[in-house]
Amino acid sequence: MLSSAALIAGCAQDDRPISEIPFFKPEQSGSSTQSRKATSADIVMSGHYEVSPEGKLLRPESIYELTPPELPEVAKVYDQNGAEAFAEYFVEVLDYTWLSGDTSLLRSISAESCGWCLGMADRTDKYRSNGGWVEHVNNRVLHIEPAIESPLHPGLWDTILHVQDSDHNVYDGVTLKKYEGAKGQFHLQMRQFDGMWKITGAEGSKEK
Repeated sequence: MLSSAALIAGCAQDDRPISEIPFFKPEQSGSSTQSRKATSADIVMSGHYEVSPEGKLLRPESIYELTPPELPEVAKVYDQNGAEAFAEYFVEVLDYTWLSGDTSLLRSISAESCGWCLGMADRTDKYRSNGGWVEHVNNRVLHIEPAIESPLHPGLWDTILHVQDSDHNVYDGVTLKKYEGAKGQFHLQMRQFDGMWKITGAEGSKEK
């Protein structure tokens, strides 16, 4: 994302695609008599993807039915365990956001100060409005460093999650890009607002 929109981890902020495949446009598929006689009921394919009459790759059926991740009870507690559980939940929300195209949950758990969070939401909205989508995104948490409350800013907690990203595909409405999974990390800061955790700052990078 990203590019699942800039996936933080492994390929998140590395926008260099391993390969770029221009999407298939029906009008460019050939000029044979058979092609010209194709009806709207015919299924036009590009690789493993169906193509809309407008020449857009349609979202794979595998990502049609997605349910938002549920916030675990421990992630509601205001202590070290709660901060670490909420950080894990945040990563699940990111995956859900990129796969579903629904940014409402991500926005609801992101404070206005988290520019990265809101940037990911805006980019996802842009992809979706252009007919884009993401598939096969899965950031698996390998290790969470102990969350620490800032001595200078009471109530602000900080942690780092080490993750393994999966191979995934990103279609921005024009080009299909394939990204190779890699290890990365999320550096997150959070605090509670009216009894609810929110991410106040986020940063992603590849593991060194």
